Amino acid sequence: MGKRINVKPAEILKIEFEDGTSRDCKFTAYAMMILDEEFEGFQQVFRSAEKKPFSAGAKLLYAGMKACDDTVTYDEAKKIACNMSINNILDLFEFAAATIEVDTEKKKKIPQDHLKK
Repeated sequence: MGKRINVKPAEILKIEFEDGTSRDCKFTAYAMMILDEEFEGFQQVFRSAEKKPFSAGAKLLYAGMKACDDTVTYDEAKKIACNMSINNILDLFEFAAATIEVDTEKKKKIPQDHLKK
């Protein structure tokens, strides 16, 4: 019998607006690919959050929302991020970090070439 990998659904963050509407956001491998392909990658977005929290938050929000709804645009995410408090932006980063957290022992086995950019 071969090795098995359990794939569990990613936890969804629901972003609720004053008008009662909401948008879903999740940080899956697809969301991480969006950050890699359309921006400078997950780690760089996280690093830039200290100096440009709303810009970094918009990128993270866009990737997470696009993982749930392929019609989401970056402009939509920017408008949403600009209406969020800094605490909401921090919550978004904490949620994303907790969602994609990798076991330390497994992290050591992942090639780190991409970190040297």
